[in-house]
Amino acid sequence: DVDDNSGESVVMMQSQFEKMYEKIDLTLLNRLLRLIVDHNIADYMTAKNNVSISFKDMMHTNSYGLIRGLQFSSFIVQYYGLVLDLLVLGLT
Repeated sequence: DVDDNSGESVVMMQSQFEKMYEKIDLTLLNRLLRLIVDHNIADYMTAKNNVSISFKDMMHTNSYGLIRGLQFSSFIVQYYGLVLDLLVLGLT
C-alpha cells in the first residue's frame, strides 16, 4: 500500500480463478459475446456448449460451463477472464 500526493493509494492484488471454464454461465456468456461479435456467431458459440453428450450407456446434458476442446473454447475463456478481471479491478 503506497500513498501518493493526492491522497490516493495503490494496492497490489493477486487472485486465482480455479476451473473457470466449468463455472461459466452460458446465458451471461451469450450476452457478453453479443457485445463484441455478431449475434449469430455469439449464438453459435454458446449453442455448441449447450448439448447432450452420450457415451455407451451414460448420458449428460451440459447446460452450465464450457466443453473443453471446442473451436472457440480458448477465446471464450480468455474473454471471460478479461471480463472477470475488469469486474475485480473496476473500471476506474
